[in-house]
Amino acid sequence: MSKRKTNKPPVSQTSKIGTRAVAKSVSFRSAPIPTVEELQGYENIQEGLASRIVAMAENQQKNRQKIELQESESFQKCQEKLVNGAVTYRILGQVIGGIVVLSALIGGIYLLSIGRNLAGYVTMLGAIGGLAISVGLRNKDENKNQSEEEQ
Repeated sequence: MSKRKTNKPPVSQTSKIGTRAVAKSVSFRSAPIPTVEELQGYENIQEGLASRIVAMAENQQKNRQKIELQESESFQKCQEKLVNGAVTYRILGQVIGGIVVLSALIGGIYLLSIGRNLAGYVTMLGAIGGLAISVGLRNKDENKNQSEEEQ
C-alpha cells in the first residue's frame, strides 16, 4: 500500500493572523471660492492672498457670463438666418411656381387661338391641376406639423 502525504504544515509552524481595520475619510468640495477657514489659512501664508483668490473667482465669473452672452447672441443670429432663409426659399418657390403656371396658361390660350383645342385645354387644366395639387400638399404638410407641435 502506498502512503498518502498531506500538505498540512506542522502545528508548530502555523500562526494566526490578526485583522486590522483602517478607516479613511475623504471629503470633496467644489466651489469657486474656498471656505472661510481655507481663506484664513491662505491669508496667514501671505497677506492679501485671500483677496487675490476672491478677485480671481470674480473675474472668472465675469468672463463666464461674457462667453455665455456671446453664445446666446450667436445662437440668435443663426436662428434669424435660418428663419430668413426659410422665408426666402418659400417666396422664391411661389414666384417660380407662379411663373410656370402663368406660362402654361398663356401657352394653353395660344394653342386654343391657333385651333389646337384639345392641346390647349389639356395644357391649361394641367397647369391649374398642378397648382391645386401643390396647394393641397402644402396645406396637408402644415396641418401635420401643427398636429405634431400640439402633441
